[in-house]
Amino acid sequence: MSQIDSYQEKVYYKDANVKVTDLRITCNHVTIPIDRIDHYSINFRANNLLFAFTCFMISLIGVYVTVRYLSSWGYLGFILVVLCFVWLRIEYSTYVELFVTTGPRRVKMLDTGMNNRGYLFKIADGLSDALLEKHKEKESVESPGQLSLSDTMKLKKIIMDYDKNE
Repeated sequence: MSQIDSYQEKVYYKDANVKVTDLRITCNHVTIPIDRIDHYSINFRANNLLFAFTCFMISLIGVYVTVRYLSSWGYLGFILVVLCFVWLRIEYSTYVELFVTTGPRRVKMLDTGMNNRGYLFKIADGLSDALLEKHKEKESVESPGQLSLSDTMKLKKIIMDYDKNE
């Protein structure tokens, strides 16, 4: 058995829909390698929710006005209230979103309601740990390390000797 076959992914977060490992994030059948992820963000759609709530409240006032003064058009007010309530419910159930940025692309991985936002934060914590671990690995491979003071002085002397010869 080769070393590649025996490699076990380190799992940072896992449930029925999401899996975050040191190599990839898989969410709703979308898989993105950790190496390609630049950063992630959590977006709260407060403006959309506020607008839907405002429209719902205005539609309630509209029902009162249509029933009170235009009784033959009252059913339109009730239809408007129902539509605004459905829209408000949809906005509430998709209030928090998790985005992952890979180069120029911004991919929406998951959205959830306001009451379930802790779930998204757990996923984000696992993703943060995976990205931090990957960043540490890249740093240790790419950077040769710090030069000691004596090495720095030797390099300075070599550069000064080089400048004198020219």
